[in-house]
Amino acid sequence: MSAIINKPDSEKKIEGYLAVYNKHSRPITERGQTFLEIISTGAFKPALKRGNEIVLTLNHDFNRVLASTKDGSLKLFEDTYGLRFVAYVTNELARNVHELSARGNAVYCSFTFQTFDTEYIEYYDEKRGYPVKRINSFSKIYEGAILDAKTYPAYPHGTSASARSLSGQLEPNYGIHGLERAWIETQYLKMGVAS
Repeated sequence: MSAIINKPDSEKKIEGYLAVYNKHSRPITERGQTFLEIISTGAFKPALKRGNEIVLTLNHDFNRVLASTKDGSLKLFEDTYGLRFVAYVTNELARNVHELSARGNAVYCSFTFQTFDTEYIEYYDEKRGYPVKRINSFSKIYEGAILDAKTYPAYPHGTSASARSLSGQLEPNYGIHGLERAWIETQYLKMGVAS
């Protein structure tokens, strides 16, 4: 099966989930502590209410912006499954990522966030052998990212990026879905993104 990539850009979009609820991450090591993470249902509500510009990048690179909430090319929705996105193809890079996604070479998703206003509830998961942090709310979302197939995600279950036409037809996607949590403060500083 081959991807339908000869449609005009005005009919192309990339959509999926940047994060999903109630799924364990793989072990994450941060500040010398290794733990698992779970995102609570509804955790994105405060961050989405904030209304700051959120961009969709390729591999968390702010020099490779695919879409933005500011210009309307990126739409974010919180539903019962997680944080859903729809990115309309409006530039050459987005066109290329749409084609990669249709071929299954850009199917992972991720996001960067701030949790200063959040509450962590920690417990120990005997089965998995790690403490678990449950994120109940995010204070800010900086960006979402579509990751190439070489990047292994922190959350191996549930998130996805799929190439579609505006008619809703799914273009084939042969990859594994996942989520990688990334800390890219240096990129924020370079781009002048403030908290």
